[in-house]
Amino acid sequence: MSEIEKFLKELRLDIKRDTEESLLNLETSITSKINDKIDQNFNFLQRELEQIKETNSKHDKRISAIEKHIRQRNVIFFGVQEGEKSYQELDGTVLQTIKDELKLECDRKELETVRRMGKYLKSKVRPIVVTFTTYGRKIKILKNKKYIQTKNIYIKEDFPPQILETRKELQEQLKKEKEAGKIAFLRYDKLIVREPSMKDSRETEEEKTIKTETEKTKKNRELEITPPHQLIDSNKNTAQQQAIKKNKTQTYKMGKNQSSMKNFFTKQNVISTKKPEEGETPYSSNDSDE
Repeated sequence: MSEIEKFLKELRLDIKRDTEESLLNLETSITSKINDKIDQNFNFLQRELEQIKETNSKHDKRISAIEKHIRQRNVIFFGVQEGEKSYQELDGTVLQTIKDELKLECDRKELETVRRMGKYLKSKVRPIVVTFTTYGRKIKILKNKKYIQTKNIYIKEDFPPQILETRKELQEQLKKEKEAGKIAFLRYDKLIVREPSMKDSRETEEEKTIKTETEKTKKNRELEITPPHQLIDSNKNTAQQQAIKKNKTQTYKMGKNQSSMKNFFTKQNVISTKKPEEGETPYSSNDSDE
């Protein structure tokens, strides 16, 4: 009886051990499969997320390019007092401001759109966004902003909001670079910094020299390549010069011949007027040889 109990006890232990091992293997297998599935799904989701980010980045770039193009011909006027009651009056206010403050004559046809920014508030003067018909007119407006005398009025370029934020963040660095004696300026959303040196001035002089030589070469080429209508005049002038030269040569030869003949006759006159010596008879063209 004791042997049977001992056998059963060992059997139970073996069964328990096998069961625990089987359960552990099963759990490991299930966990591994679940983890593999999760990894696959995670990798798939990660790829999808990266594709979405890339697509959004492309869309952002396109939107920024479109927005930049839309604002490319815009100028914002700040501090221009409100009081207009119609679009035409706002047009007139802008044109008068350009004439008085910027010393420029601007036609109404050069204004594509004119509008105030934001909601109307009595305590606030809203800026005016002006879209010009050409980019060249915008550049001219910005160049002439140095002539503005009214303290409250100033003008700026129109940038997208994200570009304005970037430029604000770069202002502090821009100030530091300028205080350090460097040449620094903002170009759209980038800070351009370079060291001032003699090399820059030498390069500038070299560029001027190259430009001068290029202009000289260009002029020489233009002179060498004569237009057809000038070729006719040139041929005429050449023919006239040749004729004048020929006439001068002929005149010179005739003068030389006349001078020789004159000398000959002069000598003959001297001979004829010379007193004959004893035993000589004066020469006469009428005398004949004996």
